Amino acid sequence: MKEDNKKSFPVEEVSGTPIQMGESIGESQREILNFFYSITLDRINEGRGGDQSFKDIGIISIDFAKKIAKESIVYVEEYSPDILEEIKGISNSSGLKIWEVMLLNIRNQLGIAFDSGCTSVGVSREKSQSGNNIIGQNWDNDPELDKFSLVLIRKPKNKPNFISFTQPGLMAYIGFNDEGLGICMNALMAPGKGSGVPWYFIVRKIFEQNSYKNVIKQVVSAKRAIPANAFITTTSELFDLEITDSQMETLFPDSNGVLIHTNHCVHPKFSKIAADYPDLIESKARFPRAQTFFDRKSERITSDDFKNILMDHEEFPRSICRHENEHPETGFWTTTISVIIDPSENKMDLTRGNPCSNEYVTYKL
Repeated sequence: MKEDNKKSFPVEEVSGTPIQMGESIGESQREILNFFYSITLDRINEGRGGDQSFKDIGIISIDFAKKIAKESIVYVEEYSPDILEEIKGISNSSGLKIWEVMLLNIRNQLGIAFDSGCTSVGVSREKSQSGNNIIGQNWDNDPELDKFSLVLIRKPKNKPNFISFTQPGLMAYIGFNDEGLGICMNALMAPGKGSGVPWYFIVRKIFEQNSYKNVIKQVVSAKRAIPANAFITTTSELFDLEITDSQMETLFPDSNGVLIHTNHCVHPKFSKIAADYPDLIESKARFPRAQTFFDRKSERITSDDFKNILMDHEEFPRSICRHENEHPETGFWTTTISVIIDPSENKMDLTRGNPCSNEYVTYKL
């Protein structure tokens, strides 16, 4: 495990069967896992749940959270029993119960105030200077999560290797695999049930794919619990999936080879959803700002162009690069990381904190 410092995240590598990888994570991250779990319980006890996309949940309790966690285990056992083995491995070596590890993976199903606002941008290989599809995003969240975060490399037996920015205990998060697939993700204000296959398990299955067709199969086959947005590149494809509990629509790059997404539905078939659900952390201000930036670029897009839009402060505090402000509900959210992913070059560049004041550090498989 690499030494932690203020500029970069600790890096952990695990390999083997799912249960072996889980046991390695549980052992090396035992202290952080238990601390992360205690913070999650604190958020539940404080009643920091009841996200607007799950209006039927209301104020959550520990008993309710435990119920959803145990239901999720049943859904995952049907959807992907091998990945559930990793949860069991983490439980074996961390001291947490299986449902307690699952609770870390369903915090967004409970509307706990860990969920994220994000701005994702991507350019096709025809538009990028490098000739590769490139994606990136800012991850706007509670800065408290920094102390739990790391870069995790998984090398599973008989499946693609992948690297992700994440928190220990989560089955997958932002990153890329060694077959050219990269994924960014945004919380999406849209219908959800709260109970079903947790989103991070679907992301884990996406990391096992290398094409649009196969990604779609994994999303469709899941009995999904919540809405989410997946912003994905493969070696030849760039696309965005707006996903609700029962529907999914795909967005592709515009005529300039640019794709953008924030935290609201933009597909025409989801226009009513966009109108009915509230704005998440100024989502509807961040989208057009990113669009305007790329519309003004006639030449090929460089890595510096990605960095410039992700550190943009136009219309602060409604800006893409977010900083603490006086908004009574969302003022504490900041850009916790910024990431640029180029799977064809086997790298993701990642900041620890706002990109306007922190350097991008390169991580590779």
